[in-house]
Amino acid sequence: MCAFAPAANAEEKPPTAFAPAAQQGDILSTFGLHIGAGFSFGGDELATVEYSDGSSSTLYAGQAIYVGGGITWTPLWLNDRIGLGLGYDVGYKLGTTFSNSDGTFEMERIPMVLSARGLVAIAANYHFLLAAGPVLELGPKVYGTGVASGYGEVRFSDAVGGMVEAGILFGAPLAVGGEITGRFTGIEYSAAGGSASGISGGVNFALHFFL
Repeated sequence: MCAFAPAANAEEKPPTAFAPAAQQGDILSTFGLHIGAGFSFGGDELATVEYSDGSSSTLYAGQAIYVGGGITWTPLWLNDRIGLGLGYDVGYKLGTTFSNSDGTFEMERIPMVLSARGLVAIAANYHFLLAAGPVLELGPKVYGTGVASGYGEVRFSDAVGGMVEAGILFGAPLAVGGEITGRFTGIEYSAAGGSASGISGGVNFALHFFL
């Protein structure tokens, strides 16, 4: 029995120096699909609606809830612990004042994000994620509903900005994983000679399908 012990130990994958809990070869797949959701806050004040009970609610350019999806590609892995790649996301963002039967102001747009992504193993199948890249938001517009519908609609030009985000990605090869990140976005909206800052902070959640 003892004669076979050294051979068994030799077949075990040694842990990496950077992340003792991560085994060599225990990396994410190079390609994946994901769906996600999140929320953001901040930016310039765009509109305020007054309700019949005397309360009011304000719409800000950076506030929104988000749903969307995309792809990731991580072709380069260094020492089984550092992954470098790209990501692309497209979705739908909607910002709104507090819901009330009197009406609301809302802002909607279609965001697209192209990012450079870096992953660093911190434990078995846990990776620190850092990403940054340009943001394009198509068709941003503000409109009112209910008592606010009389203010008409304001259409902004397509807006270009940038984002940086950091967080944790969990997943294993050929499996399902999860991600939570904090994101800072810098963007500006312009219409009819005026502009509004859409600088915002937010939190995003994603479900990954590693292929």
